[in-house]
Amino acid sequence: MAMPRRQFTHEFKLNALHLVLHEKRPACQVADELDIPRKTLYSWLHLHRQGKLLETPTESQKEVSADKAEIARLKVALAQAQQEVLLLKKFAAYLTTTGLK
Repeated sequence: MAMPRRQFTHEFKLNALHLVLHEKRPACQVADELDIPRKTLYSWLHLHRQGKLLETPTESQKEVSADKAEIARLKVALAQAQQEVLLLKKFAAYLTTTGLK
């Protein structure tokens, strides 16, 4: 069975690049310490050198993060509503068994 694909945040990528580029640590050592594939770190280095992995996120990345924040907020609201419904069902069952209607 295939492993689920891991996704890394923009900040995580930049921190990994900082360790390699500014602290002059070997990329293979940093990849092992962060428990990421070496090829992944090398591809981030390649993208950074091409200027495609910028220090600040682009507008499209900001939109995606805003969308993810909205999804997370909605998931919390849904979970809360489901808990309330469950509680009301239990209360209705209790009232039915005690003879109160």
